Amino acid sequence: MLVYDKKEKHYIYRKLSYFKPYVYKSAFFQNLSFGDVGFIANLAIAPASKTKASDDDIIDDDNDTWFIITNLSPKLAIRKYKMRYAAIEFLFKAQKSNGFFLEKTKTKNLHAMETLYGVVCIAHLWLSILGLDYIKNYNHVKNKINIRFNKKVNGKTIRILSTFKLGLTLFKRVYNHSIDFILKTNFRLYL
Repeated sequence: MLVYDKKEKHYIYRKLSYFKPYVYKSAFFQNLSFGDVGFIANLAIAPASKTKASDDDIIDDDNDTWFIITNLSPKLAIRKYKMRYAAIEFLFKAQKSNGFFLEKTKTKNLHAMETLYGVVCIAHLWLSILGLDYIKNYNHVKNKINIRFNKKVNGKTIRILSTFKLGLTLFKRVYNHSIDFILKTNFRLYL
């Protein structure tokens, strides 16, 4: 990428590894030129974890560093990426050890794994919709099936089950027992 060097007072080509992340603060660079075509964008480098810090608070190892190239303001890009990253981690957790246990599949066929992954994504969406629908209609359905999904701590309501986990619990209870409760079978939450 093309970076303006203040000491030499002209633009210099640098690799992404030239930029080192800090431990306690983010680094922001605006209007950098990327690639041969000169794509102009901003670069945001999120703060790295403290455990990988060296003595001068600059990280030498960039294995776990977020380099975000964006056309947004760099500060906004880090905030948005952190929200997306958290959502992706919840999805992966549900697909692995928190519900579907995809890591226990022994298939070596790539097509079979792709198909299984697609089915799991659809099931994750459906169970999340079930959980959201249960939360929205809790006062109407708690007489038939009562699943505790939040609790009060120091006067504040705290979620103890994610919408996916709530939907999975609801599905298991309805499937395993003869409860007079009809699960939504469409993928539309509300009109």
